[in-house]
Amino acid sequence: RGILSMNLQEAMALVEEGWKFTPDKYPGLYRLPIIGEETTRFAISHVNLHFQKSAGALGALVEQWDHGKDGGEEESIRLRSIAIKQVINSLRLVRLVGLHDFEVAHEITAWATERIPGLGDVLT
Repeated sequence: RGILSMNLQEAMALVEEGWKFTPDKYPGLYRLPIIGEETTRFAISHVNLHFQKSAGALGALVEQWDHGKDGGEEESIRLRSIAIKQVINSLRLVRLVGLHDFEVAHEITAWATERIPGLGDVLT
């Protein structure tokens, strides 16, 4: 299977493997236990910083629209990059709080079923 057809479980595993929280990468972890609640809280806090960074980048980009500015192709590339970073941030947070792919899929399905008339009939 190609990378373009990865499922949620594979995407979550790939993000977790590529974004490890180690003291070498994050010196603030040296003062915390190797594994434990404090380390997890540090990681969640750091993911939150990445969410904020991406939200700020999006805000700066779309604020320009209010002033009639159009960034063209470069803007489109930046928007796509921000969207992908937010998906990565979300997948990392999902793993840090202990959710599994089937739980995420269940919650997304429940969310959509409440909002899309007739979807529940199709899914059952």
